[in-house]
Amino acid sequence: LLIPLPYTPLLPHSHTHALPHSHTPTLPPMKITRLKVNHLTAPIGNNLDDLSLSWTVEGAKAPRQKSARVEIALDRAFRKTVFDSGARADIDSLAFNPGIALEPRIRYFWRVSVVTSKNEKASAVSTFETGKRGEAWAARWITAPFGDGSAPFLVRKTFTVDKPADVRVYCAALGIFQIEVNGQPATDEVLLPGYHSYTKQIQIQTFDIAPLLRPGENTLAFHVGWGWYRSSMGWGGSGPFGPTIGIACEVRAKSRGQDALLAVSDASWLCAPSPVLRSEIYYGEDYDARREIAGWSTNGCVAGDWAAAREFAPEAGAAGPLADRFSPPIRIQETLTPEVIKTPAGETVLDFKQELTGWVEIVNRAPAGATWRFQVGEILQKGNFYRDNLRSAEAQYTFTSDGRVGPVRPHFTFYGFRYVKLEGFPETVDPADFKALVIHSDLERTGSIETSNPLVNRLFANALWGQKGNFLDVPTDCPQRDERLGWTGDAQVFAGTACFNMDCAAFYAK
Repeated sequence: LLIPLPYTPLLPHSHTHALPHSHTPTLPPMKITRLKVNHLTAPIGNNLDDLSLSWTVEGAKAPRQKSARVEIALDRAFRKTVFDSGARADIDSLAFNPGIALEPRIRYFWRVSVVTSKNEKASAVSTFETGKRGEAWAARWITAPFGDGSAPFLVRKTFTVDKPADVRVYCAALGIFQIEVNGQPATDEVLLPGYHSYTKQIQIQTFDIAPLLRPGENTLAFHVGWGWYRSSMGWGGSGPFGPTIGIACEVRAKSRGQDALLAVSDASWLCAPSPVLRSEIYYGEDYDARREIAGWSTNGCVAGDWAAAREFAPEAGAAGPLADRFSPPIRIQETLTPEVIKTPAGETVLDFKQELTGWVEIVNRAPAGATWRFQVGEILQKGNFYRDNLRSAEAQYTFTSDGRVGPVRPHFTFYGFRYVKLEGFPETVDPADFKALVIHSDLERTGSIETSNPLVNRLFANALWGQKGNFLDVPTDCPQRDERLGWTGDAQVFAGTACFNMDCAAFYAK
């Protein structure tokens, strides 16, 4: 039995007949929910060339829509209107295309008002914000000045702002980055900027950092690693997309209609070596906590060996043009706790009871200078840890402790696993010190199915977990071995099922 969605879309005028009044259920007042722009909720900086608005009407007693009206304005009060459809019977809530020309780096407010055939009325407001839309960049590509430009690095810039309102960061990376402002994460997204064909385009990310700012000096900082860009993703010795990792960034503010450029990436930014010694998609990550710099993303940081960033131009064929992002966010979606088991071979293994894609987070209790490691796998053989099916993917994490007790996890890679073998840990470990962080693209769950047969239900649950594990920014055929590639043929076979399970339109558009 298919479980229906918790709403019934209103159709444009049709010959639908209402039930007799005595059979009409008591419903809450009509409301408009799930306002989306190109299948994203209040997007900031996404590619909106083909602007499409959608929404859901809930709680209507009428069987059909009489009219709908869409307004788009530059202000929340809708005094500066740039589009007004007027009340029309033909507006479809599944996709309405206003067909207006959008300006770069502008926040738009949009309002939809619906009237039903029984004259019920409701309206709702949401926003969307454009990105650079092809305008020229003032920023330069920068990388670390030490080595050949391939080592992971920290980079920061201190800038001044009078009134921290409407301040945006526009940034792109050749590699993976984490972004912080005044010591705080600027977003809950992970593995930014995602996996894309870097030779075709480099996705620009946009962040609203105003809530993290204060009047006066502020520090913006990035932690940059290899990610998909520098890892050897192809076969036959094709190597990485490019040899040099780096970022390009602009910090812009708007006040009273004035556009101010607060900071741009250039040689005035400061770089320091990363605690990440090595990190690749298939290899995993090596991390030395003794190299961490306290307060590295805060004002006045004096610790660490900082040096001026090096400006560079990406090598020919290693980077395409900059373009506003298509990707839905990648986020930590769930956490799982393990059972600790001892194998016949004497191994200490964590069983998370579910195949998943993501990270393992571990509470470090090792003394300073001590090193521990984990490896991941999908199955046991004869009760023992097994990983031969991962082929050349080492899929491991090595951590050298600085003596501080606290949670640690990988930064610039991910794993597909159920089992985790621990090395360098005490004989007895506490399962509360471990958790799996499930990571995938943040797609709204839209459908589910349940039957009277628990085995059939398990089959559907397995398929859903397969979707979670393989929908990490691009559709992959496996997230665990040395073949985490975007096989679009496989993804096409599964597309129908995927779109019943989740709202995948933005994911597939990317």
